[in-house]
Amino acid sequence: MNWTTETPAVEGYYWIRDDENDTRPDIVKIEEFAGAMMSYAFGSEVSEPIEYHLGALWYGPIEPPAFEE
Repeated sequence: MNWTTETPAVEGYYWIRDDENDTRPDIVKIEEFAGAMMSYAFGSEVSEPIEYHLGALWYGPIEPPAFEE
């Protein structure tokens, strides 16, 4: 897997970086809701459309954390 600017099309957990200079990536959960892909910050119930992250770098999907099993 490599970092890509292509937004996720599959639900799951992803690393996200704001740009190539971002050295502290975050984990987000991507889910489809009402026909739109939404992102949730790790551990948050607040969602936002994936389009808010245009230009970001994505890595994944990755395995979910153990507590999700």
